[in-house]
Amino acid sequence: TGDSQTDHLTNNRSPEFTFTNIDADVYKVQVVLNGTTYEVSKDPQDAWHWAAPELAAGTYTLSTLVTDKAGNQSTESMTFVIDTYVQIDSIQMSADTGYADNDHLTYDSRPDFTIQVSDDVSHVYVSLDGTTPVELTKTNGEWIFSCPAELSDGAHAVNVQVIDAAGNTASQQVDFVVDTTLMPVTI
Repeated sequence: TGDSQTDHLTNNRSPEFTFTNIDADVYKVQVVLNGTTYEVSKDPQDAWHWAAPELAAGTYTLSTLVTDKAGNQSTESMTFVIDTYVQIDSIQMSADTGYADNDHLTYDSRPDFTIQVSDDVSHVYVSLDGTTPVELTKTNGEWIFSCPAELSDGAHAVNVQVIDAAGNTASQQVDFVVDTTLMPVTI
């Protein structure tokens, strides 16, 4: 799952494996995972296929033992990772100019937002006030969303969705208020 079909990284807790380049006279394929040996069978298309039992997130080594009718054996191993979690660490508004540093109140009508996520996040999408999400580009190690135009005074929302290399998703919304006016004082 995720960005690549060849990186051995998945968010599927029961990954499936297909074994190729197997001689026609092979009669037995076995796999060893976590110390347990499993028999692999051919599917209706005559391909050797096996689905792992449900696994927790982590790194695993799958070993394969292939035996042909003459008794020759071949082994192969591969390591794979199950990653089932991603989160958004923080969304910081660049010009939170309100009374408190984190009250999401600003006089900046075009604020920027810095999205903090783990290094394995490969896609970040941002929607402003329910518009179509735009995909951000990571620049100098940071994901930054800049409002494309000046915003009117009032309540607004930025919705952020992230996807990591394994295909896990997370989303978070930040509500903020733009206030660029102050009534003049009458004396």
